[in-house]
Amino acid sequence: MSVDERYNMFRLSCKNADISKFKRDPHLRGIVENVSKAYGLKYSNNIQKYKKDLNWERIKELNDIGNPINEVSIVDNIKLSPTTLRYVQFALDMLSHAKKMGMKRLKVVEVGGGYGFQSVLLYEISKLFGISIDAYQILDLPEVNHLQRCFLKKADYSKVKCLTLNEYSFADDNFFISNYALGEFDREWQNIYISKVVSKIPHGFCCWNFSPSNPNIHEYFKGISLKEEDPQTNCHPIKSYIISW
Repeated sequence: MSVDERYNMFRLSCKNADISKFKRDPHLRGIVENVSKAYGLKYSNNIQKYKKDLNWERIKELNDIGNPINEVSIVDNIKLSPTTLRYVQFALDMLSHAKKMGMKRLKVVEVGGGYGFQSVLLYEISKLFGISIDAYQILDLPEVNHLQRCFLKKADYSKVKCLTLNEYSFADDNFFISNYALGEFDREWQNIYISKVVSKIPHGFCCWNFSPSNPNIHEYFKGISLKEEDPQTNCHPIKSYIISW
C-alpha cells in the first residue's frame, strides 16, 4: 500500500472510528499508535531523567481510551502503550522549553494533532512546570478533527478546539508545536503553514521528520536551535530533528 493510500484509509477511518477501540483499528494504528516497545523503553528512560512527580494513574486512564496494546511497565506495574510514553516525553520536553523561555501562560497551536492526546498531556503536566495553558487549538484535516473531538470528549477535554487551517484565525497565540507533521508536508503546504501560522507565533517546539519528496528543513528555520531527536526514530542515515525557538 502506498503512503497516499495509507493516509486516505486513515482519513476514512477517522470519520467512522469507534472511540472505545480505535487504537486497534489497523488503518488508525499505523498512524497514531505506531511506537515499538523498544522505543517505548527509551522514552521511559528519558522521562525518568526529568524527576517529575507524574500522575501515572491519570495517564493510565487516558492511555486506555481506545483500547491500546500496553507493552511497557511504569511504576506500580502500570502498563502503557509505547506511543503514550512518546507523548509524555514530548510534553515534558515542550514544557521544559517553554519554561526556559520564561513563559508562564501558553496559547498553543498544534499542527497535525494525531488523535488529540498531546493536548491533553500538556494540560495535565503543565502545572508541574508552573505553567498555565489558556487556550489550545489543533489544526488538521476535517476527518481527523472528528476523531480528535471524539477522543477529547471522552477524556473530558472538549475545551481544546479542533479546526481546519481555513477556520484558524491568529489571536495572540504564543506557542507552536508539531510532532512530525510539519516536516512531512510537501513544500507547498509547508509554505502555507509557515506563512499563515508559524511565522505569527513567537515560540515553538517542533519535531521535524522529513518527507521523501522534501528532504530538507525549511529555510525559515535557519539560525533557530536545532538538535537531533532523542531517541532517534528516523532510519539511518536520515535523522529527525527538534527545532525550538
